[in-house]
Amino acid sequence: MWAGRRCFIVGGGPSVADFDLSLLRGELTIGINRAYEVFDPTIIFGMDARFWSWVESGEFGQAAKEKFTNYTKGYKVWLSMARSVYPDDFITIRDAGMEAFTSSLEEGIGNGNNSGYAALNLAFVLGADPIYLIGYDMCGDGRGNQVWFHDGYPTHQPENVYKGFISHISQRAVPVINDSGRSVINLNPNSSLGCFVFQVPCPALTVPQGVTIITPTGDRHRAFSLCQRWMRAQTLQPGQWIVVDDGVEPTIPEPFPGMEYVRRQPRLNDPKPTLMINIQTALPYIAGRKIIVIEDDEYYAPDYIATMAMKLDEAEVVGIKRSRYYHLPSGGWVVHVNDHHASLAQTAWRRSFLPDVANFLERGMVTAWLDCRIWELARKSGRGLLFSDADKPLYVGMKGLPGRFGIGVGHQGELYGMRDTFERDMLMEWMPNDYHVYMDLLKSELGGKTDVAGT
Repeated sequence: MWAGRRCFIVGGGPSVADFDLSLLRGELTIGINRAYEVFDPTIIFGMDARFWSWVESGEFGQAAKEKFTNYTKGYKVWLSMARSVYPDDFITIRDAGMEAFTSSLEEGIGNGNNSGYAALNLAFVLGADPIYLIGYDMCGDGRGNQVWFHDGYPTHQPENVYKGFISHISQRAVPVINDSGRSVINLNPNSSLGCFVFQVPCPALTVPQGVTIITPTGDRHRAFSLCQRWMRAQTLQPGQWIVVDDGVEPTIPEPFPGMEYVRRQPRLNDPKPTLMINIQTALPYIAGRKIIVIEDDEYYAPDYIATMAMKLDEAEVVGIKRSRYYHLPSGGWVVHVNDHHASLAQTAWRRSFLPDVANFLERGMVTAWLDCRIWELARKSGRGLLFSDADKPLYVGMKGLPGRFGIGVGHQGELYGMRDTFERDMLMEWMPNDYHVYMDLLKSELGGKTDVAGT
């Protein structure tokens, strides 16, 4: 289920108290035992039947009991170690034994005599990569006692129990993980679990401004150079720009801060168009909390990213309605009547909505209209915000640029009912400071046909 996607496992060590768990909203997460009390994990995980009996008896307080009992934001997953009757809302997994570290759910999950070990095995069999560890401190108070970020459990073990936990992970889990080529990263450099790479702070959660841009491209070299021009002019610069290129002739981007160029080699069985499969390719690289799609052949005004990022503080999904489209060779133009959705080129979403986008793509919808799927769900769930840029255009869908032909009827100039003037007054009105760039392109690369009023 989580193949190729990162996840975060939150254990019980004291360092959890020093971590900003709000950064995990929208991430794939596993919360071990009492971790669910301090954030909302994708999976609440445990393997001790006594633990949930303590929860249900109110051992950890009424608030903890009510949150656990009524938890619907994720799954309750338990390793079935004892012959217990589990609640109906539990998903139970077969125990593969203390020495096992498995590669599939069919084998069950190894317990390693420690829920941290078992949770790591669960993330591994789900396919997560990389796997980040939070609160895997594996050390006591130096006086023989266990310690946690919370006030502990009714039964305690001596401090030296951590040595066994570390040994099992190092000897059983690490070889399997290393053979797989996947990564496990420990986010506490003071942890006694030294068999994984330490990394602090976590770059995946500290992208400047929290904004990730995704641009699918391929064989649109002139258009992409313009795209880079519009991005350099943005008043708010993205912290990360993922460019996925599947052109026959690879694109060579100019240096740009935060750019991650991903070359996706075109395949004979690629769907047509490949826009959605390139979006899907970008998903594992996303580090920001606000994701904005920037298509390679569109015009974006300097305030575009800043405005979309601000709007994302108001809703999970945002977009611009009543899109403007302009066919450069013919001078055809139109203002779309779309009041209930936005095109993908002017849609953005928070990280919390990312699993829904991934779900659409994972279900094989790589040739479908992803924007329609996104906005259908956003409307039904009340998570979307559409706004108009009528007063100050932020976006123009440019059609007819050199390079690979785009999808949609907008790329067919003969279908436009409205035509611009000889001077291209409409183009000037929509982008008063930048229209000359397209005029130069028209004259130099599109046959110089600026007289469109009589065509």
